[in-house]
Amino acid sequence: MDRTDQSDALAEPRRHLDAEDGESATILLDALPAEDRDSPEGLLLRARAEALMGASGRALDALRRAGEAGADPQAVDAVYEGLDPKDLPPGPELALLEWLAPQVERFAPVLRHARLLVRARRFGEAEEVARRATALNPSSPLAHRLVYVSVLRSDRPERAVDAVRAALDSPTKDPGYPALKMTLAGMEVEDRVALTEAVGKRWPNALGSAGRGGDLTMAGEGAKGSKEQRAYGLALDGHTEEAMALAQEVEAENVGRHASVRKELASSVIARVPGPDARQRPLVEDDGSEVIRSAPSQTGVTLLGFTDLAHQLGYPVRFVDAFCAATGAASLFLRDHSYRLFIGGVGSLAPDRAGTIEALRHELVALNTERLIVVGQSSGFSALNYGRELGAAAIYGLSIPSSIDRFLTGPDSRARALIGKLRRSFPPEDLDLRIMLSALPSRAPIELHYGADRDTDRGHAEDLEGLEGVTLHPMEGHNAHQVMPQLIADGRFQRWLEP
Repeated sequence: MDRTDQSDALAEPRRHLDAEDGESATILLDALPAEDRDSPEGLLLRARAEALMGASGRALDALRRAGEAGADPQAVDAVYEGLDPKDLPPGPELALLEWLAPQVERFAPVLRHARLLVRARRFGEAEEVARRATALNPSSPLAHRLVYVSVLRSDRPERAVDAVRAALDSPTKDPGYPALKMTLAGMEVEDRVALTEAVGKRWPNALGSAGRGGDLTMAGEGAKGSKEQRAYGLALDGHTEEAMALAQEVEAENVGRHASVRKELASSVIARVPGPDARQRPLVEDDGSEVIRSAPSQTGVTLLGFTDLAHQLGYPVRFVDAFCAATGAASLFLRDHSYRLFIGGVGSLAPDRAGTIEALRHELVALNTERLIVVGQSSGFSALNYGRELGAAAIYGLSIPSSIDRFLTGPDSRARALIGKLRRSFPPEDLDLRIMLSALPSRAPIELHYGADRDTDRGHAEDLEGLEGVTLHPMEGHNAHQVMPQLIADGRFQRWLEP
């Protein structure tokens, strides 16, 4: 049958389709000879009919078959463009786009192809397609984000910073990169500072809430000037009633996907905050340095805190220090601006870990330390082995990772750039607490506090179970990474500071 005859054979199904009668068109198509029914034009008509009947999967399959039968890609794309994306099953859609997207210059199918490849965890292919999408539409934030995500999941996640630089050179709005702070933490200090400044200038909010990285949390809750932070400030100043009123508002607004245990327990924690009259010494002044020191201890007790990647100990250090000041304990808060999780020491104290340990011994003497309490929050996991080397009386790990290699290279890849830097900088045994603790002669008591319902944190803790001196304290019914709010609300943290 020549093309004219075939066109005549398909005229009746086409007329029904023009009248949006997909069922009748399908019946007519089924009755045609295979050469008409399975021709490129016949399959295009079938795709339209299936779409009218709500059978999106079959419509996609018909479009794919039409392409394989020799249909013009532009004709296939025209039918595909008319389908409702919300109704398209990802498997058949990806199968179609494997054929269609490389043959068209329309941005939407190329972008959709990249998204589906990411969803299918085919990150190498996704990166290539996403880069083509950015070439077709350099102003698309989603296209740039897909490049970044694909690179993070590749064998060379450190290239994600190049994806960020490329986006900075494009006209795109903020791509909303996930865990951007975590990615930048994997850079060397000078490069990180330069890129951070460039990102902040171009996309002022990009480094705000985009810093969550699974176990290695970058984002500090309670942004400066927020209602939560104002409540803390009022409590520290002794304005408890006003602080409680704000805290209750914070709790009432703590709903949805960004709800947090810190906000949930805001009033319970603020009720425990020692005001000025309850403190035996002034609070520390936090100037953002790597080392924050209080006045010497009045009781012989000193808290040595290893902060997380947000440079907090569950809360801002001044807030935590209020509890130390209430008992007369000294405090010494450590940050690691190199983002090496204290494994290589603290740069402002010494150029290496051994030098840092020695410098800390002098710091503790200057603080009149007789009883050392060490607390490590999240990525401050080095607190455990530092504490044992410093002869601590008690060491507390709050939702800490036990091993950088074993746990943080699984499905949650947001910390991969940082992990890559750590692997390049240190031998494997320095990244595994089980190995490090076993090699130390000290058996100072270690308590691990974590949410029993948070699988990753529980896995970290259970990995250290059985080591001499290590005790697990799972918090039943708790599925948050943050545990300090509950420890303060229960009064447990305060008891650690008693003489």
